Amino acid sequence: MTASVAVHFLLVRVTMTASWICSSYESLRLSNSLVWWDLKLVALSVQSYTGENGEYT
Repeated sequence: MTASVAVHFLLVRVTMTASWICSSYESLRLSNSLVWWDLKLVALSVQSYTGENGEYT
């Protein structure tokens, strides 16, 4: 159950981020460092999740 919730959250987050990128490409160019940190946080979340549960399924 926890795994499916985490996967659902990540899919929603990725969809939201993709939508934001598509709708604000100019803003993305101006705030690429903010996006970089956002992606790093997502990557750390995935790494933390896989580290706790052994394998991401």
